[in-house]
Amino acid sequence: MIGQQRDRNPTVILAAAVPVVPEAAGHVTSVRETFNSWREGSVIKSWLLDLAVNALNEDEHLDRLAGYAEDSGEGRWTVESALDLAVPVPAIASALFARFASRQDEAPAMKMIAAMRNQFGGHAVKDVAAGPEHVEAGPGEEPAHPAEQ
Repeated sequence: MIGQQRDRNPTVILAAAVPVVPEAAGHVTSVRETFNSWREGSVIKSWLLDLAVNALNEDEHLDRLAGYAEDSGEGRWTVESALDLAVPVPAIASALFARFASRQDEAPAMKMIAAMRNQFGGHAVKDVAAGPEHVEAGPGEEPAHPAEQ
């Protein structure tokens, strides 16, 4: 059930395209331009797609970002309470587990998710170039202390 919810999540679906697009039988030369063509030349209309293009305009290969998603604790508390109450919350649990997965894998899809979260919610991102301890806060946020991560 959780896997099914994750697979229907538009952010995850779009992020999953990131590693596939460059491999598309040599036909694609730029993920950014491919996503941009989807925005402007097809029936696909998506704010998330716009945000993905914005992120790729800022850092075309997402080399600057770690594929790491912070969590504030609300998702954990919600899932813990749901377990105590025997209430299914598959989408929230899936989102929480995706955050955990982001901390273990530097896959292009996780970098895209981190970039899109920064774009739509101003969530903090880890700047790879600045070192593993550097967290770049989103607008209006304080950087997380490394011990809290």
